[in-house]
Amino acid sequence: MNLPITIINGLVVPPAQYYAIWQAYYEQSGDVAARIVKLATAYETAQYPSAVLATFHARDFRDVLNRMASL
Repeated sequence: MNLPITIINGLVVPPAQYYAIWQAYYEQSGDVAARIVKLATAYETAQYPSAVLATFHARDFRDVLNRMASL
């Protein structure tokens, strides 16, 4: 994956690196469905940024974009 260590401290992850993280997660996860459930339940939703929470309540992708743009 070769991501720079500085990505941990950054506020924004560039799209290419964001997809590289998820691709590596997919390749190493084995049972993808079980890992997604584990990942989704590993963090308290109170710690999520508001942009992430907005996507959970969106009706569709367009609604996600509108909600994120309005934050």
